[in-house]
Amino acid sequence: MKHTYRLNRDVPAEIEAIRRNLEAPSDVPVDDVEIDLSDAGFLDSSALGAILRLHMDLQRRGMILTLVNLNDRARTVFRHSSLDRILKLGPGELTPP
Repeated sequence: MKHTYRLNRDVPAEIEAIRRNLEAPSDVPVDDVEIDLSDAGFLDSSALGAILRLHMDLQRRGMILTLVNLNDRARTVFRHSSLDRILKLGPGELTPP
């Protein structure tokens, strides 16, 4: 089952809340986690670090993190930092430079 979370402005705090939510006991198995970044605004280094840590935590648990609805600034950051090669981005999220 896929869980989708829509992030707002405080990405690191929201990522931590997602982590706590996923660690809580649940009767519903979660296989995939989708993060909607359409309202996230600017992603600074702490936001990118939080996303990367969540990705690694989920990967260790056999789950897949997918990022969707990146804004133009986020696309540029992911492309220039090569995070687009590490993190799974939704279909069509990165267009050629």
